[in-house]
Amino acid sequence: MRKIWRTAVEAVTPYEAGKPLETLMAELGLTDLVRLSANENLLGPSARAIEAVRREAASIHLYPDGGSGALRDALARQLGISPDQIVVGNGADELITLIALAAFEPD
Repeated sequence: MRKIWRTAVEAVTPYEAGKPLETLMAELGLTDLVRLSANENLLGPSARAIEAVRREAASIHLYPDGGSGALRDALARQLGISPDQIVVGNGADELITLIALAAFEPD
């Protein structure tokens, strides 16, 4: 197998996610806890986001556009670029995986 990773990358330890909020609250005997390490909005969803979810709830059983065409078009207009320059994924983890799958030869 050929080496593709720098030594520094090989030395990086894997990220270990924290315990679920419910588990932490039970362990600490708390009824309310704010977790600052999880990149969560402490204020909760905006009223506009809640309304958007309500509007779309009736079609929640349908699969979304897998290519995210409408989103990519809207972002492209906003950014003044081509939709072909935008990649949409289900979070950074999926995008990193897709890039790795596209770039690296399987061994």
